[in-house]
Amino acid sequence: MRSRHSGFVLAVPTAGMDSQDLSSAAETIRHADSVVAMTGAGVSTASGIPDFRSEDGLWNRYDPNDFHVSRFRADPEGFWRDRVEIVKDLFGGDIEPNAAHHALADLEGARHLDTLITQNVDGLHQAAGSEDPIEIHGNGQRTVCTDCDSRFDIDPVMDRVTDGETPPTCTHCGGVLKPDVILFGEPLPENELRRAQAASRNADVFLA
Repeated sequence: MRSRHSGFVLAVPTAGMDSQDLSSAAETIRHADSVVAMTGAGVSTASGIPDFRSEDGLWNRYDPNDFHVSRFRADPEGFWRDRVEIVKDLFGGDIEPNAAHHALADLEGARHLDTLITQNVDGLHQAAGSEDPIEIHGNGQRTVCTDCDSRFDIDPVMDRVTDGETPPTCTHCGGVLKPDVILFGEPLPENELRRAQAASRNADVFLA
């Protein structure tokens, strides 16, 4: 735990924190006016979702360039075939929220966590009960139409791709569907980024 300006940045959890450290962190959170947490891939590995850049990460098994927005635009058919495979790796089996997701949802429910920012696209924070996480990389449980912005659940779209519909198209306007995530080469969504920046600036405790 270290001071930053008038607040604290807490790296949580860490193996080196003893009971006194944990008590101090809890007390700091309990009396804070505004608490923000930010999570990344590491918070979901205990749920069986692989991370991206570790020794066993996804980018050691897939070429990141295959998931670049330029590839999606030039070869949506091939992009979607590869997307089916990586989604099976990411979300294959029964994926459930783990203790970290539930702890953050409990903090939010107890009004000790004001804002949750996540880089993850797995939707596990919502499944654990977090009401409105700021998803700065989008949500992999949805697709979005590149023409009319209509959104659809991912599972029926994946079934359509598996059955040979590549690329899948919007049932409203016929536009090509894209995973509702930020691909390589795309900017972060402006609204979510503004919300995350504003909350972080105003926080007196930031959990990372």
